[in-house]
Amino acid sequence: MLDEAFEKYGVLPLDDRGAGRLAIAKPPVPGAVEGTKIFTYYEGAIRIAEPAAPPMKNRSWTLTAKVETEGAATEGVIMGFGGVAAGMALYVEGGVPIFDYNLFEEHTVVQGSEPLPEGAAEITLDFAYQGGEGEAGKGAEITLSVNGTEVATGSMESTVAGRFGIDTFGIGEDSGQPVTAAYKPPFKFTGAIESVVVEVE
Repeated sequence: MLDEAFEKYGVLPLDDRGAGRLAIAKPPVPGAVEGTKIFTYYEGAIRIAEPAAPPMKNRSWTLTAKVETEGAATEGVIMGFGGVAAGMALYVEGGVPIFDYNLFEEHTVVQGSEPLPEGAAEITLDFAYQGGEGEAGKGAEITLSVNGTEVATGSMESTVAGRFGIDTFGIGEDSGQPVTAAYKPPFKFTGAIESVVVEVE
């Protein structure tokens, strides 16, 4: 009976490789044309499943967030991806922009030294992946800039090769398990987010 249903609905052959499937290229983000390199999000885009989020692993990417702030009074998550096991978040604490990459509870933190200016600000995060095509889990060089001026840099020897886990991607808050214990979710952004653009290579 089960075999007939499998055949009828085209679910065969079954694939039980588990972790071995993580390295296989996934379909493009729903709604995107195959080969799309630029993904634009707005405040309120939350709880997006990892397979439907921008492909930000095993490659270089740049995130550009256009925000309105109240300077040092501003706090909250701009972009959160993943959760307590693994993931990354760009957030603001005391007006200072911070990027935290959680590699299975080993955190790489790149943090500015002063609060964002009041009013309009553009935060740019350049993630320069150090592996070649087909090389998974290699390191990265990270550059954080505000209004075109570099404010902090960092580096990682390795990155998440497969999936962050079961948590999600979102803009303006971290509504699942937090990427870092440095804040309590959802840690909504108290300023305004005009847009967050992720450009992948």
